[in-house]
Amino acid sequence: MQLVKHKMCDVEFEMVDIKGKLYCSIGHLMEGFGVDEISLKKAIQYKGSSRLSKQYLGDVIATSDLSIEDVAMLKIKSADRNERLWVEKDLPEFAWMLETEEAKKVRENMLDILKGKATFTCIN
Repeated sequence: MQLVKHKMCDVEFEMVDIKGKLYCSIGHLMEGFGVDEISLKKAIQYKGSSRLSKQYLGDVIATSDLSIEDVAMLKIKSADRNERLWVEKDLPEFAWMLETEEAKKVRENMLDILKGKATFTCIN
């Protein structure tokens, strides 16, 4: 397990590399998007329950193998196998669900990228 700094559209997130795949916990999301736990959980419940991946700590790694340092790196309270995790592809979804300055920054940068890829053809 290794802590990784992941930068998406000028906003940095801490993620954890577990067996070559990047994961983040609710603690990482709170820190990266500058959101409190209650607001984040409400957004997940009401806006993103069907769009976000369903990953749990116990499905990714044996929780009995986690050290105190690993738990701290994951920004979780305990090594509960039912602790929800999200993957890298979930980060843009959170940017659209949340109303923080960090989320707004990510959305604006994503729109700039999309505009840069757009093509226009005169039809008249």
